[in-house]
Amino acid sequence: MGYTVIDATAVEPRDGLSGDHYYLDDAVDLDRLSIQLVEADPGESFAPYHSHRESEEVFYVLDGHLHVETPDEEYVVAAGEWFAVEPGHPLRPFNPADAEDTVRALLLNAKRDDFDPYEPDR
Repeated sequence: MGYTVIDATAVEPRDGLSGDHYYLDDAVDLDRLSIQLVEADPGESFAPYHSHRESEEVFYVLDGHLHVETPDEEYVVAAGEWFAVEPGHPLRPFNPADAEDTVRALLLNAKRDDFDPYEPDR
């Protein structure tokens, strides 16, 4: 790979996920790191409720307010703030239906197949 400049506007969103996920790592074929630009309109989630067995997950909010539901509480992460999740901790990142703006965030984690759905007790 060497060095690469990525034109983020040329990266197409990947189908099958809630919100728009632009996998920047696909543009340069990264092997061990997943970098996504994620956009969610009001009422959309970044991902279903889930956890990761081995990888950490980090969000950096660019615009709006990212809401993160966990089994114990809901976090609100403002633009310019980071939110980090350790392996084994369930979460659902989303933009609530009553939000006024689209939320945009960078999502970074290890590129591993360790995504597990999570069903909260409600």
